[in-house]
Amino acid sequence: EPPIHMIKIDVNGNEFEVLEGSKALIEATLPMILFAEPSASSQCQNSDFLAKNGYQFYELVPELGILSGFNNSENSFRKNLFALTEQHLQQFRELGVLFEDTTGEPPIIEGAGIKYLKTLPWAKTMATNWQLTPNNELLEKYFIALDAIGTALNMNEGQNVDKAHLLLFAAGTLFQLQSALPENVPLALTLARVLNILGKRQDAVDSTKQLTQRLLTGNPVGDLSLPFFPPLEMQDSGSIYSNPETWIKVKVAEAWLLLKDLSSYSFSAADLRYVKGLSGNPEVMEHINYLADEMVNNTPIVAKPDPQPVEEGKFIHLIQNHENAQNLAELIDEIQSVSGQQHLVMVEGNSQASFSDVVEFEQSVFNSSHDMEAVAAKCLSEDVDGIFIHGLFEDWQRKLIKSIGHQKHIGWVIMGEDLHTPINNGQPVRFLANFVNSIHTMTATDATLYKKEYGNVDHYMFSYSEAELLTLAGSNIVAQVHSNKSVA
Repeated sequence: EPPIHMIKIDVNGNEFEVLEGSKALIEATLPMILFAEPSASSQCQNSDFLAKNGYQFYELVPELGILSGFNNSENSFRKNLFALTEQHLQQFRELGVLFEDTTGEPPIIEGAGIKYLKTLPWAKTMATNWQLTPNNELLEKYFIALDAIGTALNMNEGQNVDKAHLLLFAAGTLFQLQSALPENVPLALTLARVLNILGKRQDAVDSTKQLTQRLLTGNPVGDLSLPFFPPLEMQDSGSIYSNPETWIKVKVAEAWLLLKDLSSYSFSAADLRYVKGLSGNPEVMEHINYLADEMVNNTPIVAKPDPQPVEEGKFIHLIQNHENAQNLAELIDEIQSVSGQQHLVMVEGNSQASFSDVVEFEQSVFNSSHDMEAVAAKCLSEDVDGIFIHGLFEDWQRKLIKSIGHQKHIGWVIMGEDLHTPINNGQPVRFLANFVNSIHTMTATDATLYKKEYGNVDHYMFSYSEAELLTLAGSNIVAQVHSNKSVA
C-alpha cells in the first residue's frame, strides 16, 4: 500500500469522530492533517487528541501564503487548519512558508511607508494636508508602523514570512496607539488593512463596521493630517474626485461590504441598499458598480405577484445555522407581513456556525443527529405545500429529501458550490435531483448547468433580499400543488 502523507477532513463538525476512527492509522503514519472549515466546538477535543502524538495546530494565512500558529481566537473566516508534527514543521521551515513568532523589531526601511503611499493616485490629493514629520512619541511610533507596512508591501513573494513579521509588528504598534487615539480614522483604516493581510479578517470586519456606523450616521471624519493606508489593496488605485471626507466615507463602506461576507451572494436587503446607494458615486470603485449592475440594476425583470391577495400556502425552509439563516428570517418576516403565505424556518443547530451573528430561533432549531424523524414528519404534514432546502451540502439534507420523496414539492435553493462541486467531481446527485421539483437561484449559469445535468424543472429567481421573488414562487407552487391534487 502507498504511504499516507496527508488526511483532509471536511465533515461539518464531526472531526473528532473521524480522528477516533482513524486513530491507528494516525499513530502509525503521523500524516499531515488538514481540517477544512473545522467546527469550533470540536477543536478542543481535536487538539487534546492529536497533542498526544506530537501534533501542533497551524492556520493558513491565504493573503500571504504562509502557515501561522493557531491561537484559537474567534475568526469566522478561518477556512483551513493544519495539524503538523515537528517533521512537517521542519519541511515548511525549509520551504520558507512557516511563520514563527520572534521578539524584537524587524528590519524596517525608514521612510518606506510615505514613499509607498506617494505612488498611489488618491494620495496625491490627500498628501497636501498630511503631517509628514512626527512631533511627539505617539506619532513617532505611528510613522514606524507605516514604514514597517511600506517595507512589507515592497517585498517579493518569496519573502512572505519576513513580510508577516513586519506586518505583525505594525499591527501590535497600531493596537497600542489605538487605545490612545480611539477616534483617529487614519489609524483605524491602516489597522484594518494590516489585519486583513494577516488573515485576521474578522477583526478587520469589526473595525470597518464600527467606522461605517460612525461615519455614515452624520459623525465627522475628523483629523486627516496623518498618512494612512486604505483598508483594501484594491482601493489603492483610485483617485479622489470630490473631497477627502467623502472619499474616506465611501472607502470605509466599500471595505465593510466586501470584507464582512465571503461572497456577495450572502448580501442582505440592507447590504443591497448600501450597494445601490454607493453605485454611481464618482468615488466608488468599479467592483461596487459591477455588483450594483449584477445584483440591483440588471436584476432580471420578474412579473410581480398579482395585486389581489396572494393565495395562501404553507412552506418549510430548512437551512444550516449560518448568516443566510438570519437573512432568510428577515425575508420571511417581510413576506408574512404582506401576504397570506406562511413560511416556517427550521435551522439545523448541531453544526456550530462560525459567523458572528448566529440566528437564535426558539422553536425551530433541530439537531440532525436525533431530530430528523420529527423534522420529516413536520415536512409531511398535510397542510404543508412545499419544502425549501437551502443549499445541498449535508447528509441530513440528502436523507430528508429521500424520506420526503415525491410526497411534497421540494425546492432546491442553490448556493453555488452545492450544485457545481458534485458535477465537477464526477459525482452528480441524480438520485436526489429526481425528487426536486424546482430550483431557486439568481444565477443563469446555475440554471443552465442544472438543466444540462439533471433535466428541466421549474426555475424561480431567488435572493435573500427580494421578498417578492419568494412570494411569487410560493404562489405558483401552491397553484401547481392544488392543481395536481384536483387532477388526482
